Amino acid sequence: MSRNTIRILVGITLTVLVGCSGSTKGQFPTYKATGTLQIDGKPFGPCTLTLEPVPLTAESRSTFTMVGSDGKFTSLRTYKPGDGIPEGEFVVKLAQDAMSATTVPGYKPKSIVVKKPDSGALKMQIDLESTGAPLDDLPRDNSAPPASI
Repeated sequence: MSRNTIRILVGITLTVLVGCSGSTKGQFPTYKATGTLQIDGKPFGPCTLTLEPVPLTAESRSTFTMVGSDGKFTSLRTYKPGDGIPEGEFVVKLAQDAMSATTVPGYKPKSIVVKKPDSGALKMQIDLESTGAPLDDLPRDNSAPPASI
């Protein structure tokens, strides 16, 4: 191979490696966290837990995790699996786990503040209060006629 061919191949390889390296530019630092979700003082799960930043901006990212049937969560994701959660204020949102028959009850809105840990992983305790009504993710309008196909 000629020197120019080798230079071109090395250049292409470096471009691919740098382009696929997963840049962290513009990302907020994240911290590993584990925790428990409770509703009315009892562990709740399974469900999906989303922590939505306040305020929600183009630069901010929601953090989410799956909560087990024991109410525990161990791996939060903001930018990539298991990276954790950044500092800040977050609104707590729950959604039903698609693989479970457990229904998520309605709950009163709640926000939490996450601060950088002194050392190690954050230990989170999220306590929600139910409203006594089922969670209704989607508004339903039964007055609309069925769509024709």
